[in-house]
Amino acid sequence: MIVLGRFKSFSILLVVFILSCSFKSDLSQFQGKTMGTTYNVKVYDHTFNPSVEKESIDSLLLYLNSILSTYISTSEISLLNKNRSNEEIQVSKILFENIEQAYRIYEESLGMYDVTIYPLVELWGFGENKNIDKVPSEKIINMNRKQVGMNKIQINKENKSIRKLNPLIGIDLSSIAKGYAVDYISNYLTSEGYLNHMVEIGGEIRCKGLKKGKKWTVAIVDPITKSFVDTLYLTDQSVATSGNYNNFYNIRGEIYTHIINPLTGYPIKDTPLSVTVVSNKCSTADGYATALMTLGLNGINLINNVIETECMLMIENEGTYNYFFSNNFKNKY
Repeated sequence: MIVLGRFKSFSILLVVFILSCSFKSDLSQFQGKTMGTTYNVKVYDHTFNPSVEKESIDSLLLYLNSILSTYISTSEISLLNKNRSNEEIQVSKILFENIEQAYRIYEESLGMYDVTIYPLVELWGFGENKNIDKVPSEKIINMNRKQVGMNKIQINKENKSIRKLNPLIGIDLSSIAKGYAVDYISNYLTSEGYLNHMVEIGGEIRCKGLKKGKKWTVAIVDPITKSFVDTLYLTDQSVATSGNYNNFYNIRGEIYTHIINPLTGYPIKDTPLSVTVVSNKCSTADGYATALMTLGLNGINLINNVIETECMLMIENEGTYNYFFSNNFKNKY
């Protein structure tokens, strides 16, 4: 029997902004849609014109999508994926920066974070193909694994080019693109002189400067008990979350989640229920949050060696929910 469902009670950690009512006169804010989700911008500056800036930010987000979205057939990344050459391919600065960061996390995670994993995602029914009726055979899994692995890509930092050693390799940056977009919009606002702001896209957040002289307050809510797990006080920092909350398959009583081990080709059984990562850059936090979903508790050792980056993992064990932290998480936040 095949059952497709959702972990309804095990949703991602909710991130809530605690904003004092006394500051509303200086607050400008607006929302919109991008990257298949929503975005929010909050700025503390009486000179800020939200109607003008929203138009600019919407244009910037459309531009980023034209480069990074695999859902747009003419985007730069889609054209790169369709390119069957094994010669060096010149790419834009934005695309290169995303691939370069993904490659770094791939190496640090010993291959457990891999943005070329889409063939396996599709094979297991978590991509466009939603109609699997049995567990794929080991032979088919191994065939698809041949098209997975960032070690099949060479990057040239000098001329910002990519070479696909296996021309069939495809790249999906959805695990890092929202974080990059948050950084991109935050940098734009800073360049315009708006030094105190918050940008959020699909739950990935960057807090810049201060909120009326105080750090931004971000509360993390336990999705099980709905109580506050922790309160983060952030300035010039970002927070990203990942969770075991997407589609899963129940095949003859066995649960197969969407978190797939790129080295074995099989879904990982014991993944964290949720991960929260705090770092200077939102793209960094976003990428590591995804990596920790595959690494589990072993990923804490990785984060302990990453500069200015901390994490918190929620782990379920026989109905008990426990929280695990990197070395300095509690001291800093």
